Amino acid sequence: MKIIRFMGIFMVILAALVISIPVAADTNPSAPLNPTVTYTITSGVEIFPGITINNIRYGATFVAQMYGNDGTCGVLSASVNYQGPNPAPPSNTIVGGSWTLTVTTKGKTGTICGKIVTPSVISWSGNITPTGTDVGHADMNLSVCGGTGNYKTTALASGFFDGHDNHVSGITIFGTTVPTVDGTLSLYNK
Repeated sequence: MKIIRFMGIFMVILAALVISIPVAADTNPSAPLNPTVTYTITSGVEIFPGITINNIRYGATFVAQMYGNDGTCGVLSASVNYQGPNPAPPSNTIVGGSWTLTVTTKGKTGTICGKIVTPSVISWSGNITPTGTDVGHADMNLSVCGGTGNYKTTALASGFFDGHDNHVSGITIFGTTVPTVDGTLSLYNK
């Protein structure tokens, strides 16, 4: 009963996040070589595995703590859509999704949000077990759609996530082993 209640609350929060993200997106980001700010991801977990419809998994949702090279820290949440119902070597093509970074320190408060755009991919080593466990390398291109608070008129235009999707993490929540994430989020000015 507690799990059903938890999932119900989670779905309401997820729906609110998805609805609050602006619709317009740059679908062809071209990032300069040097990022404006880089965030290092620590202790990220998958909080919802998503649902599969017509061989596309929608809404695989991750939440992670992040530390910026500008002295800020925050929380990244990302909802990823990819081809295939499960991790599959050599890769799963990412077909969309959304992300939000909430920054909370060093006098900067607010959110930056955007879309996950193509080309984006998760590459697998080929050691997928029958239960779909492995560590994948994620390369995701990001657009910046807008922001709130100190980031309401953000000059950021695009970003890139380079990290890992670890399905053999050993972390258990409510008796289920959940994938973890780590990596780097780089954001670029217009």
